[in-house]
Amino acid sequence: SPHHQTGGFTACSDRRRQEAQRGFRKALMAHQTRPNAGTQGRFAAIHYWLGKSYVRLGDMGNARVAMRKAQSCEAGPESNALFNLQRLQEDNLIIVIQIGAGAGLIPQGGDWQQTAYKPTPYAERAAEVFIDGQHVGSAVMIADLWEQVSTQGQTEEQRIQASKAAAKSIVQSLPYISLLGVAWDVTGDMRSWALLPDRILVWSGKVPSGDHTVILRFYDDKDFELTRYRQTWYFVPVPAEGDCVVVTRAARDKCNICRKEQ
Repeated sequence: SPHHQTGGFTACSDRRRQEAQRGFRKALMAHQTRPNAGTQGRFAAIHYWLGKSYVRLGDMGNARVAMRKAQSCEAGPESNALFNLQRLQEDNLIIVIQIGAGAGLIPQGGDWQQTAYKPTPYAERAAEVFIDGQHVGSAVMIADLWEQVSTQGQTEEQRIQASKAAAKSIVQSLPYISLLGVAWDVTGDMRSWALLPDRILVWSGKVPSGDHTVILRFYDDKDFELTRYRQTWYFVPVPAEGDCVVVTRAARDKCNICRKEQ
């Protein structure tokens, strides 16, 4: 699902409408294969971007359905304000801000046969948007990837790993062949997509066409500004027709005019 969503983002930024729609549809189809049936398809961010791609293609019927599905995911009242067909049609500048680091995997079990996701700590928790020097609001969260990971349920691979560990313990208890059990490596798969963010925030609004300067300010969980995270984007082109999508990632000293710390 993240792979297809990233592809949809890229196509959306380049105004490749059909490719963006295919990417988000594939992301939704992948999400509907989650082990936990109660959470299948409940990913507001995918429905939001699928709705945006439908608007770009002039398919207002499917765009309206996508917005209803996004609201049904209960992402929160602030996010629900974005899930509005009129805003999808009128807002011509969308800023996507990825914050935090994706969850990592840690081994579990006597033989490390299982792996479990663990959240990765990070500083930034909120972002405010300034356009041409004017404060235009805060970005709102439309995706919490830790919640998605922690509620996905037990995968088929995890069930297989549990069976392998049980079989290994039986082999180790048998005479003559117990050494085979000792040598049997049932370590779980520790691979994970480390480049994923933890949360995805969005600011969306209508601005005059032309080039604009966008400043992003980031804040920690105590609402203190992280000055070394501040970003400035110059000459952001907003077309007279259509929209402009800016995708960025919060990072320390990414756009810093200050001297590096020693």
